Amino acid sequence: MTTLAPSDANLEPLAQLLSKMLGEPRHMTTRMGGLLCARFETDHPFDAIEQGSLETLEDFEVEHLLARLFTPSNAQREAAEAFLPDAGIDAQWERDQVGRWRAEELSCELIFGQRSMRFIIPEVLLERFLSALNADRPIDPEVARTLSELEPEQGPRERARRVGRLPIWDEARRRNILLPWLQRIAQAAPRLNVERMAFLSEFVRSYRPLDVPALVTALRNLVDSYENGGDGAYAKGVEAHESGCAPSSGCSDDVKKHRLAMAKALLTEL
Repeated sequence: MTTLAPSDANLEPLAQLLSKMLGEPRHMTTRMGGLLCARFETDHPFDAIEQGSLETLEDFEVEHLLARLFTPSNAQREAAEAFLPDAGIDAQWERDQVGRWRAEELSCELIFGQRSMRFIIPEVLLERFLSALNADRPIDPEVARTLSELEPEQGPRERARRVGRLPIWDEARRRNILLPWLQRIAQAAPRLNVERMAFLSEFVRSYRPLDVPALVTALRNLVDSYENGGDGAYAKGVEAHESGCAPSSGCSDDVKKHRLAMAKALLTEL
């Protein structure tokens, strides 16, 4: 699937939105500040930046130190989704946009403790922000069409489109899991549980089923593991939606109940 060239879509609203996002104030964490101070032997991280120390580093080192400040949130990804074509954004548009930002010296306010500074965003961090948006990834046309027919139960439609654009759905075999599920929902009742769609994505990412029968087996194993009172192998691999917790042995009972409810609901829809 080819991506759209800039001339094929009006991407200026997207460019303006991303410029606004990048220009928002950013709070440097204590850990980031400590790493900068230790690396450049300064008393304050801004002293290192103002002295031009970042310019002496390789791109990967700058990214390692400051990447978290320039990683878009899911809310930002969903806001951008409203302006993204189904086919995604091509690499040339991204390169041109980074060039525009560099020429404009796009900056943001960095804050650390009681001190703040204007920070001209390095090219590598602009590129990281764009890459982490997943804006270059396509959403399958049939998935996009089916999503347009469904009414989301939680949040905006862009949230469902963001999930449909995740890397796990790049492979055709796994789209053959997502699309039939969405189509069954559309036929039964045109309301989409976006939280369940996100759980399905996480589950498929964890267990890598290649078709619906394999997915059903994995979900049944997960349900069996939880209902038998254990945290078996199937339970431990799944990350709860927006929980941020690692294997289930470290998650709360509420998270486990959430996973169980999601798995049971999916089994009725597959």
